[in-house]
Amino acid sequence: MSLEERLAQIEAQASAIHTELARPEVHADPAALRRLGRELARLEPVVDVYGRLKSVRTELDGARQVRDHESEPELREMARDEVDRLEA
Repeated sequence: MSLEERLAQIEAQASAIHTELARPEVHADPAALRRLGRELARLEPVVDVYGRLKSVRTELDGARQVRDHESEPELREMARDEVDRLEA
């Protein structure tokens, strides 16, 4: 399993836990509530970083498009700077 696949799997697990936590019967079960809360607390930092990674990748794709296809030299230069910043 690739890193990307594993991160997507962790994101899906966190989403499933959020769904589970929204169920009324879970709120009536303190042990389940604690267990799900601990699991979510363990996954959320990874999910947050993965979300930021996806966001940067989207920005980077957009900046590359402008850099490679824009006819205005100033905009291409700005996009080139943005690509450099995002790749770092």
